[in-house]
Amino acid sequence: MEIREVIQCRGHANVTGRHPTTFMITTEDEMTLKGDCIIGISADTSLIDLSDAFCDLLSDDRTILRTILSVEGIVCEIRSEGSARMALDHPTDFVWRRSDFVCGRTIGIRSDFVARTLPEELIAALSSGASDGGHSYCRRGGLTLYSSVISRMRSSASERNDSHFLIRSIPS
Repeated sequence: MEIREVIQCRGHANVTGRHPTTFMITTEDEMTLKGDCIIGISADTSLIDLSDAFCDLLSDDRTILRTILSVEGIVCEIRSEGSARMALDHPTDFVWRRSDFVCGRTIGIRSDFVARTLPEELIAALSSGASDGGHSYCRRGGLTLYSSVISRMRSSASERNDSHFLIRSIPS
């Protein structure tokens, strides 16, 4: 099974990438320096807009979520997990967490990267404005974020479910 979702967002001058336990993308158009987990704003959709099929896959304790951030040729791949406890119902925010904590904003738990551990070059590009309209190339400051529910770990190695989730930045 393959499911694709596309979300467009952009960076902001206040992106600092300092948060020690999460990173976040939001539909909000502005952010302050207090939002040290936020790496993308002005997303054109939210968790509540994701397809039911994608949410069903992500709402499973056996699901692995792979997220790839790409800015100006800088690439960072994040591995997270899904959870049966996920509500996926927040109207503005997507949050990837290092911990097991789950709330309506959570899209991934047990993430192996958080804002503070993302590449410094990626954060610098996002803080320069991160506006890119395409996914096959990145102009100055452009963000492309791909997330894929890559599998549910099953007792049978032959069973596998795949879905894809793409977040692109948009011009500021």
